[in-house]
Amino acid sequence: MSGWTAGTIAEYAYQGKVDRLGEPIALHASRVAVAVAEAADDWNRACMFDVALLHDAIEDGPDDVAYLIRQHCGRVVYRLVLTLTRTEGIGSYADYISVIANVPVARRIKLADLADNLDPARADGLTPSLRKRYEQAQARLEGEAVGGASSSGVVGGSGTDREQT
Repeated sequence: MSGWTAGTIAEYAYQGKVDRLGEPIALHASRVAVAVAEAADDWNRACMFDVALLHDAIEDGPDDVAYLIRQHCGRVVYRLVLTLTRTEGIGSYADYISVIANVPVARRIKLADLADNLDPARADGLTPSLRKRYEQAQARLEGEAVGGASSSGVVGGSGTDREQT
């Protein structure tokens, strides 16, 4: 297929996938993308939207999704999506959050992801331990945004990150 975009890749990656509440994963990814884009600077709004839309695609989609993102969305989007993808090699969830905390754009997207997952309309589907883990991650990333590096600008990061549900 020619004409792959972040939107068509997301549609392909999330097709038929549902979250713990039975809601299409694409709706969660879209809410995160809109929240991030609304808060972004004009010059990087499109990039942040694409990364946020694809933040779950590698983990939840078919095996060729990473290739599609790399080939059709550009290096910065690809590297940031990798940063937001939790893989087995990253270690614990706390290690994963530490990787994200060091990449300002990834941190902003992960905060939007956590806010959506912790939204009262959705949080009832969380186990107490998962809710606690998300709340701790949110507090850590919010602390980094206040006391850590600037949260503006697009920064390509390497590494991996992604929550397991």
